[in-house]
Amino acid sequence: MKLLKITLVNLILISFFVRCGNENSYSKVSHGKLTEQGNMLIRIVKKKEIVLNTGEDVIGFVMDVKITDNNILVIDPIYSRKCFYFNHDGKLLFTSGTTGEGPGEVPMLCAACISGEKIFVFGNYRLNIYSRKNGKEIRTIKKPFRAICNSIYSGSDRTVFALSNNRYNKNKNTIYHLDENGKLINSFSKAEDVPKVFDTFYPQTGLFVDSDKIYQFFNYKYEISVFDYNGKILNRIKLKSKYYTEPNMKKAKHVKPRKEKEFRASFTQITGFFKHSKGFVALLTNWKNSKTNQVIVEFWSNKFNKIGSCEFNENSEFVHYSDDMFITIDVDNNPQKIEFWDIVFKKNQD
Repeated sequence: MKLLKITLVNLILISFFVRCGNENSYSKVSHGKLTEQGNMLIRIVKKKEIVLNTGEDVIGFVMDVKITDNNILVIDPIYSRKCFYFNHDGKLLFTSGTTGEGPGEVPMLCAACISGEKIFVFGNYRLNIYSRKNGKEIRTIKKPFRAICNSIYSGSDRTVFALSNNRYNKNKNTIYHLDENGKLINSFSKAEDVPKVFDTFYPQTGLFVDSDKIYQFFNYKYEISVFDYNGKILNRIKLKSKYYTEPNMKKAKHVKPRKEKEFRASFTQITGFFKHSKGFVALLTNWKNSKTNQVIVEFWSNKFNKIGSCEFNENSEFVHYSDDMFITIDVDNNPQKIEFWDIVFKKNQD
């Protein structure tokens, strides 16, 4: 029961709502708003939207989205409790990974990715691999996972990197490198000994996998660790931002369960870190309470110099970032749609 509670909380944290605007405007503008940072203007523009045909099901909560070769993978761990696989027009090709304990089922869906002709779906303590052609199960693997996987990405070589807060394991590593059949190649990046409040309300870390590097970010410090595919540490980058508020680590050690929500509103969570063609994108969330938040998008160059920032708060659920675009899904509308937003940088001529 305790594990289930932790899982549900972690699932809820990965979802947040976004609205396109600037610091002084929250109006819905489908074509975006300009936000100035120095001499740089950042414009976020809706490029397209696709209606998702979910069949007899309804997507009620989005845990993870991956887009590969224009096919769309969506995980709903709470309502439909399935993994949906759509083509580029939003046509449902199949569903897989239904929540359960039986053959081909997954106990509490957590994260997924597409790698080659396979779909990797993580649940609690388990990895299920399905065929990308028809959604049928290929195999189930219970080792080496002993904790919740909250992120998984396919590498350029079709191997897979999974992120888990595994400080309770003997080796305490957080990143697992798997081959195309789900077999463990190696694991690395030791989990740090931080207060337990970060287990209950935040996964300790997040992950982004590039063509030749792995970027791991931390939810209790604005810092990026860079690894190669073999797990060798290449760099550690401390990012500085006026929008980021560090948690009070001394206070965190003594936070009581009933005070955890209040503590959560006292610092900034890093809810995403992604690669853009001009550099990197970081998402910072400042929680006012469990339902209201402010999302700041920060843009960094490849050398991690600040490019600019803007606020992004639209009535759609932010779920992913891919190919220089934000990707949102509005789960409340009928029909349900996936939306693609372009990021446009422009020099201020004034």
